[in-house]
Amino acid sequence: MRRHYANIVIVILALTLTAGCFNTSSTTVKGRVMYDSKPVSGAEVRLNGYKVTTGADGRYSVTAKHRFTAVMEFTVTKSGLSTHSEKFPGFGAPEGEHEIDMMGIIYPTRP
Repeated sequence: MRRHYANIVIVILALTLTAGCFNTSSTTVKGRVMYDSKPVSGAEVRLNGYKVTTGADGRYSVTAKHRFTAVMEFTVTKSGLSTHSEKFPGFGAPEGEHEIDMMGIIYPTRP
């Protein structure tokens, strides 16, 4: 009888632990990357490792699968422009279009 209860406890524990593995969701972030009031084409947009490139109009849409409680890392990069990074909870993704205003990088000149 004691062994029977031990088996039940092991099964319940295993089910509880594996249930968390299937608690996944997906988050989509859409928007536009701009610089000096003009769209930026070819910018790399990453959301938790999932990568897309902006089109000629500067727009992007990237979807990432993740655990519901995960922290999402969102990064936009383009050569010659600043890097934009932010973090938010998976359930707290920006709603609607997310517009990113990039800044130019000034490289020092050598005399």
